[in-house]
Amino acid sequence: MARSLPALLLFVGALQACAQQQEAPLIPRERFFTFTERNTITASPDLDRVYFREGPDSVVHVWSTGTNAPLEDLAFPAPVLAFTPTKDGLLAAYRQSEGLHLEHRTGSGSTAIALPAGCERLRFVTTAVGRPERHLLELVCADSTVTGFHVLDLEAGTLVRHYAPQAPGQLQFDGDLRLVAGTARSSSAGNTLMLYHEAQDRWDTLRAHPWTPDLFLGGFSSVVSVSADGGSVYFTSNAEVDKARLYRYDRATGDTTELARDDRADILPFG
Repeated sequence: MARSLPALLLFVGALQACAQQQEAPLIPRERFFTFTERNTITASPDLDRVYFREGPDSVVHVWSTGTNAPLEDLAFPAPVLAFTPTKDGLLAAYRQSEGLHLEHRTGSGSTAIALPAGCERLRFVTTAVGRPERHLLELVCADSTVTGFHVLDLEAGTLVRHYAPQAPGQLQFDGDLRLVAGTARSSSAGNTLMLYHEAQDRWDTLRAHPWTPDLFLGGFSSVVSVSADGGSVYFTSNAEVDKARLYRYDRATGDTTELARDDRADILPFG
């Protein structure tokens, strides 16, 4: 018993120390993180400015690539839901009590862009190649006849609906904001690559990929891009092979050309 007494005393002392530590005030973990992460980073069409968010959601920061220094901070009345650079400023969407707002902020001032009544959601899709004043927006509105893809022309001051909502996801538009291709989910959970014919308002299948368990490690199949003139569709596919490959489909001739492969990788990155 005498030999076990020192060990018992050490054990009791350790318990007391633990109790004292538990009674000590806890340090909020936020104090260990003193930085804020930059996010939603995007560049202006001429690459002179970089826009990003860091800190408050209602502020978009502007960085000059010429001087490699901060240029200005653009503060908005409410948290910014989405933004995209223009040739001379920034388009930003935010929501206030009366609804969704779209604002064009430039060095010369601010212009409110009128949105359709009952507009609930807005997404910036892409910008026209060579014409940075034209932007494609996806709007979701209370009126289903208004919901769809709209072209905003900042120089003309117009917002015109060009396309209704489309069944395929991951839609691809050419440099003139015309719908060209998309990726749809098939009933078997595979991807179906599709081509859009605007004159007939019709979708045709370019390549179907039914999903099976043995394709789980075989990469992915998706339309990844289209050329600026809409004549070429670039897609990845693992049809009949166990590694994804990159292809180009020529819409004029109907020819498909393999562009790249990597037999060491299941998934072929493209960006």
